[in-house]
Amino acid sequence: MAETATFTLDSAKRIAKVVRKVERDARRPAPQRRRHHSPAGSSLLKHGKLDDALVFGATATCSIWTGTINAETDSGTNVTVACFKLNAGESIAAGSKVDLGWINGGWQVLNVNCPV
Repeated sequence: MAETATFTLDSAKRIAKVVRKVERDARRPAPQRRRHHSPAGSSLLKHGKLDDALVFGATATCSIWTGTINAETDSGTNVTVACFKLNAGESIAAGSKVDLGWINGGWQVLNVNCPV
């Protein structure tokens, strides 16, 4: 024998309460997304020169450079970088110019520029 559900006044009040909450929440503006700021300034992209060779599975120190093309200078800021693109046995030489991006909470080499 199948049971039958009873719809009571209390059920109607609970449904009305949920509907009001949904409608109220729909009128609220969406929450602002948190911006993740990089530790070396406001930009999530940087360029610089590796102070050490960067080998597969390791990190190296990189000096951040500022200025215009052909007039760049060392900013005095150093960051620790890694490179998810390197394969086993590969490395990037010390002194290489690199473009960096802030990815998943750390600086990653995105591109190796012109030779030094």
